[in-house]
Amino acid sequence: MGGFGVNSRKENNLSDIKFKKFIKEAIKYQSKGNLSKAKSIYISIVKKGCTNLLVLNNLSSILRRETNYDKALELLNKAIELYPNNSDSYSIRALIYMSLNKLDSASSSIDKAIEIKPDDFTYSYNKAIILNRKGDFDQAEKLFNFVLKRKPNYTPAISDLALLHVETGDLDKAEIGMRKAIELSPMNSKYHSNLASILNHKGQLELAGEKALEAIKINPFSFKAYFILSNLKKHQNNEYFLHHLFSKELANRAVGRQKVDLAFARSNVLHRNSKYSDSAFYLKSANDQKLDYFPTDLNQYIRVGNKIFNLTTNLSPTKENLNTEYIFIVGMPRSGSTLTESIISMKSNIFDLGETQILEEALLSLNLNNKLDQLYKLSSLYDQKRREVLNCSHSNSIVTTDKQLYNYSYVPFIASQFPTAKIIHCYRNPLDNILSIYRAHFAKGSQYASCLKSSANLYIYQDQLMEKYKNVFPKNIFSLDYDQLVANPEDVITKLVGWLKWDWDDIYLRPHLNSRSVATASNVQVRSPINNKSVGGWLKYKDLLTPALDELSKIQKFAYLMDL
Repeated sequence: MGGFGVNSRKENNLSDIKFKKFIKEAIKYQSKGNLSKAKSIYISIVKKGCTNLLVLNNLSSILRRETNYDKALELLNKAIELYPNNSDSYSIRALIYMSLNKLDSASSSIDKAIEIKPDDFTYSYNKAIILNRKGDFDQAEKLFNFVLKRKPNYTPAISDLALLHVETGDLDKAEIGMRKAIELSPMNSKYHSNLASILNHKGQLELAGEKALEAIKINPFSFKAYFILSNLKKHQNNEYFLHHLFSKELANRAVGRQKVDLAFARSNVLHRNSKYSDSAFYLKSANDQKLDYFPTDLNQYIRVGNKIFNLTTNLSPTKENLNTEYIFIVGMPRSGSTLTESIISMKSNIFDLGETQILEEALLSLNLNNKLDQLYKLSSLYDQKRREVLNCSHSNSIVTTDKQLYNYSYVPFIASQFPTAKIIHCYRNPLDNILSIYRAHFAKGSQYASCLKSSANLYIYQDQLMEKYKNVFPKNIFSLDYDQLVANPEDVITKLVGWLKWDWDDIYLRPHLNSRSVATASNVQVRSPINNKSVGGWLKYKDLLTPALDELSKIQKFAYLMDL
């Protein structure tokens, strides 16, 4: 076995007394936060044959913090081989798999820890985190509540449950939960950062900035807080923020994904100050590091799209209905979809569902596989889930917007099964779109976003797929060009409102006045009046975008970009 040379023997070459002395010394350093010294001692005695369980687990935990996951897993696997009934080794291994985004492996490891020691509530807590990361929000919420029933003031569970409410769109409940966590642990900078993020989503930008600054003052190494502040114009020139953001000490202390947050934050500030070359350097660094944790998932999106396309070649649109009850907004992320939803939801009886998964959930519950004989149930299943989200018993007079953008793959299902549905396809200049995606730093999902080549290929794929669907379902789909929208808002919005068969109201021209919560990467921009500031922005990053430009230039429709 490479690395630290751990052998499979439980005996060691030094006396037990001498090992105990070293172990005690290492634990002392570790408890005082001197992890470097503790690690040095642990490695030394492991190399000399120590196979003490505490040593293997403690060293693995330190290596995990340093993102040296391979070596940590090597030690843990040896610990599990030697001590198969020790739950802590499985638990630490689950945390490493979570860091590597190997959620199935993480789930298996934590399940084993729970099996060995079912009364340890921290294992149930970690299981809830894994379920949340996998998108199983119902089960995750139940498990978080199970933990809190046993330990009501366990702030990590209170905080993570609050973040789960962000995922499910209940920002008020999220804010209440995070404020409770802060009340119980007022000096925990992480909770202040989380609250700043929640307030940011709610459009309370000034309060969000104040909370993020508070997090940094409590702990100058609150990397998430730096990223939040980097997106808030008011704080761009805050001396305290800038001094710490570009300090060597901050860079030296960053490990793992903290380096990603820091690089994105620096890029954002440099971008606002028109230092595009320096911004591009940090932007590439941030996304390259992020890809190490979350490899591109381009093929997953293409596989789903192809499967649906091949399955639905014989579907026809429903008869046109004058009423509009469901509005689906589809396209690429950062294509103007949030602005479009804000415009539409200025109408009084519109309820935005956000980036909900309920259409996909309804389809999964039908278990269609390669048969469509149960497809007729789709609209009623979707409506049932929609009522649950809206918490109402009926929806006859309700109009909803569903902004799960990747629903473009399911256009045939929507157009053929929802008589009162309208589909809006948002798109924009491909390189502006790809740059915006590259700068977004999505919290989860859309892993292709950190790879310019992947983003370009997905843009091309969804554009070609939507062109096919527009030929089959021309009356069901409205093409909304973001560049035209921001250049001529009244003209484009008038056409959109007319297509929806709504009466005109000037309020549609003032979407920045919309008080709704926005839980997407566009939550800051959508608070400003309609403008064209981002149009053509890709030209400032042309060299950086070469991999995307090379892919787009292969398609005749986009070959013109090479001449710009």
